[in-house]
Amino acid sequence: MENIQKVLFGFYNAKEMSAAKKVLVSCFLTSLANCSFKAKQCKSATQDVHEAEVDDIMGLHQFLDLNSTLSSITFVTSNFDHILKYRPEEISANVEGLASRVEEAVSSNSITKQFDESVKATVNNAVSSITEKISSLSVLCSRLSDSISNHNAGCHTITGLSQCRSQTY
Repeated sequence: MENIQKVLFGFYNAKEMSAAKKVLVSCFLTSLANCSFKAKQCKSATQDVHEAEVDDIMGLHQFLDLNSTLSSITFVTSNFDHILKYRPEEISANVEGLASRVEEAVSSNSITKQFDESVKATVNNAVSSITEKISSLSVLCSRLSDSISNHNAGCHTITGLSQCRSQTY
């Protein structure tokens, strides 16, 4: 409710708010017989008349709404300056046009392409590095296997003890 009041304060001037309250009270005079919000406001030390009028209009709407008086009412403007200058279809077309331009900019953006190319290059370099390390490891494993085979071939077993400890490779 407080946010609606802030919007009303910023959008309508004091004269418009006073006129709106008068129209609202005159249209629903019988329904507002027991409502205190219909009284005319005077300037006080704590609240400006404009603020009091907004509070009263909000209170009148709440009172009428709680009594289901507003269910068949349609609100209209008395000042066409408060109406959007574009039809909803035009707004929708503008939003769609803007969305397509943003999409084009993103898809053709050279920064995005450079980023993609940089990521691809980094991944390719990492894969190449890993492949080289696996290849080096494979060569080391083959040498180790050959060394173990050669070592075992040069050993002589005498009564169960290995004599290859003194050999130098």
